[in-house]
Amino acid sequence: MIAKYTATVLLILTGVMPVLAQQLTVVDATTQKPVQGALLQVSSSAQGVSINMVTNAQGIATPKTRLVADSSMQILVRHVAYETLELKGVAQWPATIALQPAQYALDDVVVTGQYSARSAEDAVYAVRVINAERLQKQGATSLQQVLSTELNVRFGRDNALGTHAIALQGISGQNVKVLLDGVPVVGRSGIANEVDLSQINVHSIERIEIIEGPMAVNYGADALAGVINIITKKTITNPVEIQVGMHAESVGPEYGFNEQGINNPFFTAGYSLGKRWYAQTEGSFNHFGGWRGTATGREKDWHPKAQWQGGQMLRYSHNNFSAYYRLDYLHERIINRGPAVNSDPLRDPFALDEDYVSTRLGHQLHTNLDFTNGGNLETVLSYTDYQRNTEAYSTNLVTNQTNMLDSEEQDSIYYRSVFARSTLHNGIALKGIQTQIGLELNHEIAGGTTLNEGDKQATNTAVFASAEIPLLGSLLLRPGFRYTHNSIFSAAPMPSVNLKWQPSSGTSIRLGYGRGFRAPSTRELFHEFIDANHRLIGNPDLSPEYSHNFNGSISQDIDIKQGKLGLVLNGFYNNIQDRIGFINTTGANPSTTYRNISSFKTQGVNLRLTYQLSNFKLVGGMAYMGLFQQLSNSYEQEVPNFLYTPETTIQLTYTVPNTGLTFNSFYKYTGARRDYIINQNISSEPVIQRIDDFHWLDLSLSKQWNNLNVSAGVRNATNVQNLALQNAAGGAHSGSSNGGMAMAYGRSYYARIVYSINLTR
Repeated sequence: MIAKYTATVLLILTGVMPVLAQQLTVVDATTQKPVQGALLQVSSSAQGVSINMVTNAQGIATPKTRLVADSSMQILVRHVAYETLELKGVAQWPATIALQPAQYALDDVVVTGQYSARSAEDAVYAVRVINAERLQKQGATSLQQVLSTELNVRFGRDNALGTHAIALQGISGQNVKVLLDGVPVVGRSGIANEVDLSQINVHSIERIEIIEGPMAVNYGADALAGVINIITKKTITNPVEIQVGMHAESVGPEYGFNEQGINNPFFTAGYSLGKRWYAQTEGSFNHFGGWRGTATGREKDWHPKAQWQGGQMLRYSHNNFSAYYRLDYLHERIINRGPAVNSDPLRDPFALDEDYVSTRLGHQLHTNLDFTNGGNLETVLSYTDYQRNTEAYSTNLVTNQTNMLDSEEQDSIYYRSVFARSTLHNGIALKGIQTQIGLELNHEIAGGTTLNEGDKQATNTAVFASAEIPLLGSLLLRPGFRYTHNSIFSAAPMPSVNLKWQPSSGTSIRLGYGRGFRAPSTRELFHEFIDANHRLIGNPDLSPEYSHNFNGSISQDIDIKQGKLGLVLNGFYNNIQDRIGFINTTGANPSTTYRNISSFKTQGVNLRLTYQLSNFKLVGGMAYMGLFQQLSNSYEQEVPNFLYTPETTIQLTYTVPNTGLTFNSFYKYTGARRDYIINQNISSEPVIQRIDDFHWLDLSLSKQWNNLNVSAGVRNATNVQNLALQNAAGGAHSGSSNGGMAMAYGRSYYARIVYSINLTR
């Protein structure tokens, strides 16, 4: 035995037996350019080890430990844009690995909820990915424009405030966790306590990852409905890359370069400072001129809006350590013009106007340290300052002069948040088992005139742990646990368990259960917002929400002639106890407040398919989702049954060979939404409120000339505007001026030009 090991050592020292190189390079087989984001899995059954690596911007992956090559060693290389390459019996490590470009690709590399970057096929959770190419094809100037054509995603709008609310799996508001590079986005507003996704710079996004269902173990409170992780651009292929663009779009039939329509100039620039440093900056100005709709006089159904957005990033990487700092800035002004007042013949006519001004300054510091034993430590620190002020003033309609109203007429609210998270991956050495242990802190201070009883503070501290345990070869079990301490409410432990089985190549079966917890936010407890359009009163007697979620999916990839078909069948069931919802009170001063609903349930099934053949790609889906809740004057009466809503989506892309010309269409049918409400004007018993169904269609055409991309399109070709409401009980905010539910401003047309500058040393 001693002689055997002595001989092995001598072979290594003399170079007879090869050792795994410290740097592995992956290149494109046709261009020989480095391939970034390639996923390498190196395993040896004889040595009982498995290593996962991801290539950097130079196409280089660095192993976390040395391996002796042997006849059982295998190397699996995956990338979304290339054919999968598998090397078996690696007796000598190759200097470079060349990948062949794929004719089709149905898989993506994902990070949300994962221990490390891996393909979506290998992930325990079912992750949906929307990449930057899709954002460009749809001519997006906001995330709402892209996500609204996705299955199981719906938006509502508060026309009085100019904000949007998102719902995922029928659950909206605070229960949808929105992350920016894994950090919670601060600045929830509106009646449903939602993050306004239009305040995210769409031009800085590399991809969006969506996981439906509770992710409380990984991401804590607010993740009962699911997680939307917005991942920004962080790398470039060339030493210097600059991109400048201009987007011009009508709003309905209205367009003017200064006042009407949408005008959105933007730029991004990245610079590699050698192999260790990288700097990036980006900026965008998005001017929305508003839309009159059916309003008259000075008023508009959709308020004018101006957004200034910017971001900077500096990254450092060397050997087994990397870190980056990111700064994000937002300044938004929404103008709400009031009707003319001519009551006094001795003075000029005037109007009472309001501006809603939001600012957000966010700092993020991310670090990653790889250990020689294959583990790594990821840490993120962030500080965010978000403010939203209502500036009320009078406008002289003859001289156009403005005068600010008294201070008691002005409203403000601010949030200052400190977030810290540290996660240790594979810090515990267990053969064949991957582990994760983490600590998290989230401290928030809220204040302003719309919070009663002064400033408020809330702190969440949590410890969480999970493990991925391989069973019977193709079976992967992931149990998890999170314990949270909330400074205001007591919290129960949150367990989860997920199972992934891959019985054959291209077939995956996933099952999962998750327990969720969410404490009421400071807005829901203490917010008081009263103006001409709103009367919202917080409720300090709210209880925390608890939830149970069950989900399952079956995915199958099928080779069809020269193309490939991907099918995913998914089902889910959510049961939220004491869900916090807003309800309308009656009496002399009717208002909207928050109450706990003892039982709130959603369930549904959906089918997604992807088919790609050469230059043609089809992505489609069908969903059928139901909602159930208890509701009455005492908020405990049970409604008769689930009410269901169908959805259908179809996305088509075709690129004309050898022309750079691409046609795109994005279609979604959203069925009528029905839910039970109490409307005292009709009955003291629950009645069905119905929102009409609608069809949505976006069309675009783009052409690529070397570094120049020109595109044009039609948004909302079906001319959706306001949806009819039946048995509506009113609410805390107004809808459109004609009493319907505001959905869109009608058919619009856009053109976009983007020029890229790529410099080499």
